[in-house]
Order: sequence, then C-alpha cells, then structure tokens
Amino acid sequence: MFSRWLWKILLYKRAKIISKNSIINKPVKIEPGAVILSNVVVNSGSKIGSHCIINTSNSIDHDNIFEDFSSTGPRVVTGGNVQIGKFSFLGIGSIIIHKIRIKQNTVIGGNSFVNKNCFSNSIYFGSPAKKAKSRRLGDTYLWKIILKLGNGVLRDTLNS
Repeated sequence: MFSRWLWKILLYKRAKIISKNSIINKPVKIEPGAVILSNVVVNSGSKIGSHCIINTSNSIDHDNIFEDFSSTGPRVVTGGNVQIGKFSFLGIGSIIIHKIRIKQNTVIGGNSFVNKNCFSNSIYFGSPAKKAKSRRLGDTYLWKIILKLGNGVLRDTLNS
C-alpha cells in the first residue's frame, strides 16, 4: 500500500524530496523528482535536475549543474561551476574540482579525484581520475550480473 502511494507521488506528481537536515542556499533550482538526502549542502546558483539523487553528506559548491537523472554516492564534493551530464554517476567520496564538465552517461569511481573534463559514455577512476573504459549505450548492470551468476544462481537469489 505504502509503496503504491510513494510511486504515485514520484511518477505522477513528480515531488521533490529534500531532507530537513540539508542546507540549500538560495537561489538554487531543484527540479521535480529530485531527491536530496541528509547532511547535504547545495550552494547558491546550482541547479539539480529532474530525478537526480544527491546522496548523504555531499557538498555541492556554487553554480553547479546536475542534469536530469544524474546521481551521487555519499560524501561527494564538487567545486564551483561543475556540470554533470544526464545519467551520470559520481561514486562515493569522489572529488570534482571547479569548472569540470562530466558528460552524459559517465561513471566516476569511488574516491576518485577529477581534475580534467570527462567524455560521455565512459568510466573514470583513480587519483587523478583516468578513463578506464567506454560504455556502450544499452548496457545494463543487470545483464552483467546475469552473465556472471548464470540464470540458476540469479533465480535462487531472487527467490530467497
């Protein structure tokens, strides 16, 4: 019952969910469907796109743009004027210095230090972050899990 109600809010009414323990400095634009979790600081001039997830203890500096469906792990820090492309993910504890552009569909690994712009459809990690590989459009994480585990193991896992 509860999940059906929550689903309706998120999909149909496109609510914004912002933790009362977060600090949002004005002016900040937060699009419908965005979720900002506890202990997040979002500084002035930033824009959080539709259906973004800003995880716990993030520090988003001034004039950042998180495009639609981008998300972060916990403890991410971004400098000023950073732009995160659609469908991109910043891993736990990653640091992005000021004026960096991370293009769409890009993954930044945990504890990475990003000091250069990142291309689309790519995976970066390290300190400093380097491109590890390209991502193909249409790749899904579930498909990789199925290939690794095999159908029988996955079925047993889902049924337990």
